Amino acid sequence: MIYTRCILEGNLLKKCDLYKSSKTSSGWSKPSIISSLSGDYTVKQPALGEVAGQPALFFASNMNGGYGGYDIYYAIQNRSGSFDAPINMGAAINTFASEETPFFNDRDKTLYYSSNGLPGIGGFDVFASTWNGASWSTPENQGLGINSRVDDLYYSVSEDGYNGMIVSNRPGTTS
Repeated sequence: MIYTRCILEGNLLKKCDLYKSSKTSSGWSKPSIISSLSGDYTVKQPALGEVAGQPALFFASNMNGGYGGYDIYYAIQNRSGSFDAPINMGAAINTFASEETPFFNDRDKTLYYSSNGLPGIGGFDVFASTWNGASWSTPENQGLGINSRVDDLYYSVSEDGYNGMIVSNRPGTTS
């Protein structure tokens, strides 16, 4: 299991890092930080997937050298199970604003994520991009139904592709 652990100062987010823990016959192992992805920045919202046929971890981060806000990065998982240095997904995916909540669909090799820097319907909209073997496709807005006039994040789709989930602050939802 790979997850985000954050430190707050009062009500303000100070920093987040990614941790991993393994299920054993006696329960979950002690969490350990993924050191190759940590630093003086926030790393959050991990999603397992693949890039060029190699296992990878997608995540959002505000590390130096990005395009602005939070960017989507990935890190290849090597044979030992650890992760290589993070790679920014570049201007095809990232904008001057924030890209967050990546989800990789193994069935159709599509990366879904939310952005508030690409033209959209509301605040954060869900976009999709696929790997063609050399680069990621131009992100496609997933349209009304998935997106709304407010924020739509954490999109995920079932293995069969017929069901999905989303987190949204649409009117009429409860908090």
